[in-house]
Amino acid sequence: IMIVAAFATRWNTVAEMLISLALAVASFGLLIRVMQQSDTKLIRRPVPGLYFLLSLVWFSTVQYENWLWGWQIQWFLSNAAVMCVVFAMTTLVKEAANAKLLYIALAGGVIAQYSLGNGVLVWPLLLTALWYLKINKRIIGITGLVALVSTGLYYIGYRSVQVQPSTEAMNVPVEFVLYFFAYLGRPLSYNPQLAALCGLAMTLIFSFGLGYLYLKHPNRFKKSLPWAFLGVFVLASAAATAMSRLGFGAVTALTSRYSTVSSLLL
Repeated sequence: IMIVAAFATRWNTVAEMLISLALAVASFGLLIRVMQQSDTKLIRRPVPGLYFLLSLVWFSTVQYENWLWGWQIQWFLSNAAVMCVVFAMTTLVKEAANAKLLYIALAGGVIAQYSLGNGVLVWPLLLTALWYLKINKRIIGITGLVALVSTGLYYIGYRSVQVQPSTEAMNVPVEFVLYFFAYLGRPLSYNPQLAALCGLAMTLIFSFGLGYLYLKHPNRFKKSLPWAFLGVFVLASAAATAMSRLGFGAVTALTSRYSTVSSLLL
């Protein structure tokens, strides 16, 4: 998509920025659709102004790097692909599985994987969700096969090139934790300490809510599975980024472009 757009527009960065905006609008539309299909009354029929508040987060200027750098289409493409998977899961929770939903979920997984490095996380989370929903084993098998083929093709010819300081997360656990929470809290603050506190608060609220529903209200947990998928995807992305970028210093957790992913937890 990026290469086609580049040649079609003669490397017009404004056109690339408009494509990013279109992808953000499309993914926000999917978010609204998922909310409208939710069985939770507060989400299905939100208080006035909620969609507007959500749009402030979704289109926040905090992610200015991705808005202004034309060659950052992949961040919004990844979000759109992940929202396709969430949309498919929302329908799967309420209806029987069908080919259309499977195609949407698989296409979202492949596009997410080939857009950003964290896209590979979609597959284990999707397979876990399908297993929990007790979806037909044939569909789970097809999903697993597509995941294996997509991942195998992704790593063909892959070679690790040491271009960054090597820092093992296990050797600096405190820095890793700070990076993890600052990454999550970046949409709410530019300050490293405050961002980490915000990230910690969001993680605790999400984890407590998820654990409470799972233990006390399994039926409601099942209905909330698409939201759980989205939240866990963001947490896993934060951990993966921390492990791969910690060598550059914990301050890189505040990089603007990462907030496009971390904003999904809000």
